[in-house]
Amino acid sequence: KIILTNGAIILWGDSILESLIFKNSNIYNFSIGGETVGLLKNRVKKIKYPDSCEIVIMIGINDFLFNIDIDITIKNFKDLIVFASSEKCFSNIYVLEILPITKQGFFYNKDVINSSIQKFNNNISVLIENRDNANLKLISLYDLFKDENSNLKTDLTYDGIHLNSNGR
Repeated sequence: KIILTNGAIILWGDSILESLIFKNSNIYNFSIGGETVGLLKNRVKKIKYPDSCEIVIMIGINDFLFNIDIDITIKNFKDLIVFASSEKCFSNIYVLEILPITKQGFFYNKDVINSSIQKFNNNISVLIENRDNANLKLISLYDLFKDENSNLKTDLTYDGIHLNSNGR
C-alpha cells in the first residue's frame, strides 16, 4: 500500500506518463499503459489524497487507438476534471495536451487519430478556460512535438507513439 505525503505530485495517465522516471520521492506515478480516460476517471476516485498535492494529467491517446467515440472521451475527461476540481486537497491541476502519433497501425489510421487528438486538445483547452479555476492549468505540448505534417517528430519516438529519451 502506498501512503501519499502532503505536497505530493501525482501523475494520472497512460503509458506516455508511465514511462517517465523521477528521482524525487514525492512524485507518485499512477499512470498505467493502455489506460483510457473512462478507466482512469473511475480508478482515481478510489484513492485517498493528502493535502496540498498537485495533479498532472495526460490521458486520451488510447481512447482514439481503441476507437472510443470522441464525444464519450471528451465527456469522460470533463467528468475527470470536475472530480479533480472538486477535491480540496489538490493545490494545482496541470493538464498536458496529448501528443500526435507518427505510426500507421493495422487497426487505425494515423491521420484520423491525429485529427481526433487535435479536436480533443481543442476541447480540453476550452473546458479549462471555462472552468474558472485558477488552479487548473493547461500545458500546451502538441505544437512542440509535431513535425511539419502534424505527426509526432520521428526523433522523439521509438515506435511512433511512445517517447524515446529525446522526447522525455
